[in-house]
Amino acid sequence: MKTRFYIALTAAAVLTALLVPLAVCLRGGLWITLATTAGTTLYHLLMRLAVGFCLEKAMTSCKNVNFEGHWFREHKWEARMYRLLRVRKWARRVPTFKPEQFDVRTHTTKELVLQTCLSELVHEVIVVLGFASLLFCFAFEDPLANLAPFLITAILAGLYDLQFVILQRYHRPQLLRLMQRQELREQNKTPQMPAGEVRQETK
Repeated sequence: MKTRFYIALTAAAVLTALLVPLAVCLRGGLWITLATTAGTTLYHLLMRLAVGFCLEKAMTSCKNVNFEGHWFREHKWEARMYRLLRVRKWARRVPTFKPEQFDVRTHTTKELVLQTCLSELVHEVIVVLGFASLLFCFAFEDPLANLAPFLITAILAGLYDLQFVILQRYHRPQLLRLMQRQELREQNKTPQMPAGEVRQETK
């Protein structure tokens, strides 16, 4: 997925660099449409890259995320929604930009839970910022008449990213339960001080 993303990003950047000058010079409707399409695509790709980079840097130093807080905790209606959407059937087929971040062999369960929180936030911010692309309609003489294609693109892009939000929220409760079981086992393994020593220390 990462390779395809960077290929698409490079192609969008090249096309934007070529088409924007042509649209400015020729002022033809077709050239403006092509340049705006390339520019919008470039925006969506660059925005995704920037949001992921910035939030990852911000959360790397944050180790005390409240997994049970209002934003991240599972709500009662979610389990039913996941069944209706049949998330269990397609969850494994969703592409991952950085699969190494979810590798159970190199990360603790707590790190994986933290990663689901980070990934959820990244895609939620992307959904919101995707609608900033509506500003591209001002490249046309009649912005309102050209609003529909940008609105449809933003909605479709948002729906695409929502699948990743759902995926992280679907997996996190399972990981949290696993983490709690692991912590309980660790507590049970903690050596207990003999009763005689306890009485001696309290004298």
